[in-house]
Order: sequence, then structure tokens, then C-alpha cells
Amino acid sequence: MNLDRRLPAILAIGALILIGAGCTGQSDHSAQSIPTDAAIAATTPATAAAHPLPTGSYGSLVRYGRDIIVNTRKAMPHNVVAGMSCEACHLAGGTKAHGGSFVGIAATFPQWNKRSKRFISLQDRLAECFLYSMNGSPPAYT
Repeated sequence: MNLDRRLPAILAIGALILIGAGCTGQSDHSAQSIPTDAAIAATTPATAAAHPLPTGSYGSLVRYGRDIIVNTRKAMPHNVVAGMSCEACHLAGGTKAHGGSFVGIAATFPQWNKRSKRFISLQDRLAECFLYSMNGSPPAYT
């Protein structure tokens, strides 16, 4: 069987692996502490304080991710030369629909990249943002 015929199955398996990687079934947060989809969609830098973040280690991780997106230059000075943050392209911290949203992005990778003429991972796409959009150097893939 050639690669062209197997490609849809390979992509489907890859998507299932990516989706499953985020669904371990183990967490230390309660459903009440996670903002609703409406609250996330409405979040902007000016109103971020109005929407409580989860507590505990999960909340710390969410807060850390938000801080990197909003204050990329400060959080990663060795990786960003252009003085930009991820939020310059990904509005409202990547939560705004049609504004460079990060919602569900992991499920779209790996994907075909026309420029490089190959399949790229999410890490590859992130590296491209740092290299081309921020005129910097990509963070470690890990």
C-alpha cells in the first residue's frame, strides 16, 4: 500500500494521539474552578481579572501559559527580538474567535505546510512564529 492511500489513516491516528495526550483523566482541579466557554471567549486583557482562573497546580500552569502569551518579551527575552508578545497576533490571549484563537489548535496538527512542503508539528509551527513573526529564536521543542 503506498503512502497516498495510507495518509488519511496516519493523520487520523495522529489526531487521536494528540487528543488523547491531553485527556489523562487525572486532574487536581474541580469542574467549578474552570471558566465557562463564554467566559473564556469574553476574556480580554482589560477584563482578564474578572474571570477567575483555576486554583492549585492546574491554575498555576494556566496562569503561567497566559503570562507567556501576554508578556512574551518579558517571559522569554532570549527568544524574542521584535519586542512583541504572542498576543500581538493571538488576540485576547488566544481566546478570541477569528483572532488567532488557540482553542482546539492541538487537534489540527500535524498538518501540511505549503512553504516547507512537508508535514509539520505544533512545535514546528510555534518555532516559525518565533523565527519569522518575532524575529527571534524558537524555544526548545520540549
